Formats: sequence, structure tokens, C-alpha cells
Amino acid sequence: MKSRINSIHIDAPLDTAFDCVKNPGSFNELMPEVTFTDIAMTPDGVGTRYRFETKVAGIPIRGTGEFTEVETNLRIHDETSIGVEGSFDWRFESEGDGVRVSIEHHPGRLWALPIVGRFLADGYERTDREVLARLKAKLESQGTLRP
Repeated sequence: MKSRINSIHIDAPLDTAFDCVKNPGSFNELMPEVTFTDIAMTPDGVGTRYRFETKVAGIPIRGTGEFTEVETNLRIHDETSIGVEGSFDWRFESEGDGVRVSIEHHPGRLWALPIVGRFLADGYERTDREVLARLKAKLESQGTLRP
């Protein structure tokens, strides 16, 4: 199954959006159905780690994530420990007076199973759009756009 990309324009400075995503502690607000704990940040972002826990159809899902590549104000590559998740690339690009934030979701190995893969792809597509909408609401409500 191919990678999926979702993006949104946010009326906020690029560095503000990047800094929000670079801190996995903000994921608790962006993804309220998932609990993020044991966050260990590094100065440049590479090696930042966290644990996450959620339930899917009542089944507990637990894992870890790590930022394995960070290009300041451009991209964060987030690797997860479980096959269902796969990995993510967060991308940040100046756009007009704001920023375009994209999530590219690279499928995990279970996505290759036809029925399971379709179910996972549809679920993550919806979740990624919701996460981006929450990020937009959070940053735009802070009134961080510079004059």
C-alpha cells in the first residue's frame, strides 16, 4: 500500500508549527484518543522518544515512537515500534503568511493485508486530517501570526 499524505494551511509562523510538533507532549492535545508518556526530548530533536497507548475496537495498543530525522523547520521523521502504525513524515513549508503542514504516513507491514490494509488506511486518513485540524485550531487560536 502506498504512503498517504494529508496537509493543511495554518495561519501561524512556520517555526511555531514546527516547535509544536517537535514536542511530543503536544500530541496529547492533538490526538486526545491516545496517551503519550515518558517523553524524552533532545536539543536538536533527533532521538526524541515517547511512549503511546490507545485502544482500537477495545483492544489496547501500546508502543514507542522516536524522531530519527529532524531538519529544523522542514521535516520530522517519526518511527513507531508497532507494525500497525508504520512511520510518519511531518513536513513544514512557508505558504503566504502562514505555513503548510503535511503528514505523510508510510504504511506498516500489516497494511499489506487486503482487508486489514484498507481498514487501517481509511482510519489513519481520517485521523491524520483530524490531527491537522486540531493543530490548526490550536495555533490559530494563539494568535501567533506576526504582523
